[in-house]
Amino acid sequence: MNAYLKSNPKIYENAGNSRVIAEHTGCGDMGYLNTYRLEFYTTCHQYSEIDNVLPRFMCIGFHVAHAELRLLTPHFERIVFPQNSFEVEYAWICVQSLGYKVIDLIRVGEKEHVEQLCCQEEVPVSQIFYDLAVQMNKKTFFSFTEELDIILNRSKMTESDEEVSSFSIVPRIVITPTKLLYELVFQNRILRRYGEEIFIKVVIRDEDFGKISMVQSSALDSILERIKTICNGGFKVNGRQFDFLGCSNSQQREHSFWFFHPHDGITSESFRKSSGDLSSEKCDASYVSRFVLCLSSTQETTDIDSSCVVYMEDVRNENYCFTDGIGCISPHLAKMVFFVFSTFT
Repeated sequence: MNAYLKSNPKIYENAGNSRVIAEHTGCGDMGYLNTYRLEFYTTCHQYSEIDNVLPRFMCIGFHVAHAELRLLTPHFERIVFPQNSFEVEYAWICVQSLGYKVIDLIRVGEKEHVEQLCCQEEVPVSQIFYDLAVQMNKKTFFSFTEELDIILNRSKMTESDEEVSSFSIVPRIVITPTKLLYELVFQNRILRRYGEEIFIKVVIRDEDFGKISMVQSSALDSILERIKTICNGGFKVNGRQFDFLGCSNSQQREHSFWFFHPHDGITSESFRKSSGDLSSEKCDASYVSRFVLCLSSTQETTDIDSSCVVYMEDVRNENYCFTDGIGCISPHLAKMVFFVFSTFT
C-alpha cells in the first residue's frame, strides 16, 4: 500500500518520548519522500491488519484506491548551469527541494530542456523556476514538462510591473527535522545596499510548518543540537558558506534568523559593526533588537534630500528615555509616502 502525505511524519524514538532528525533513522532523505510504501506480511486468509489500517487512513483524510504499481530504479539527472549563476542555481534548488515527486521526473529530455532554457539570456530563468516551484508545490501528481510549459507561456504574456522594483528575490531556507525547503522573502534596506545573494533567512519549522514544541524540552535535544550546529558553524549553498548574522526578538520568537556570506574580507562580525554604532548597548537583547532593525522587511517609497532631515533630542529623564526608537514625519512627506503605497494597493 502506498500513502501520499500532505506533510512528512514526525519521527520519534524511545516509545514516542523524544523527537529525532532524519539522519538518525539511517535515511537522511526521508523528508524528501512524498509517498511511503507499507508492506503487510500476511497470508491470503489473514487480512485483519489491513482491515484495521485502511479505515483509519480514510478517517484522517486519505483516499484509498486499488492499483497495480510498477517499481522503477531511481535515476537522477544533474543539471549543468552556466558559470556565475548563483541566482539561477538557487532557484533550481527551490524546485528540487519539493522532493522526489519532482526529482524522479527529471529524465534526459527534461534535463536538456532545462539546460537550453538556462542558456537563453532574454528569458528570466530564475523567476520561471521560482514560479514553477510554487505551482508544483500545490500538486501531488503532474507532468514536469507540462508545468514548465505553462509557466513559460505565462511569463511571455506577463508585462513588467514597476512594483517589482520595490521587492527583492532573497533566499529563505525552511529547516525541518527531516528536510530543507528553499523559498524567497521581502527586501529590506541592508539587502538593497549590499545585494541579495549574500544573505539567507533561515526559518526553523516542524514537519507541518508549525513551530517546533514539546511538553518536555528534553524530548527535543536531537533537534536543538542540529539547530545549534547550524547557528555555530553555518552551512553551504552551492559552495557558498553562510554564517549566523542576527535576529530580532520577534524573529527569535518565530524561530527565524539571518545568515550572511563572508566575502572580500567582510565577516559577519565586521558587517554588524558597519551597520551602525551600537557600542553603547551593553544588553544583548537590546543590541540584537537595534541591529536587526535594518533587516526588517521594508518597502522603498520616496527619496528625500539630507538637508530636509532634522535631528531632535530624545525626551528623557534621569532613568528612562521615552522616545527611544520613535521618529517624526512631516505632513507633506507623509502624503508622498501615502501616495506611493496607494499605487501598490
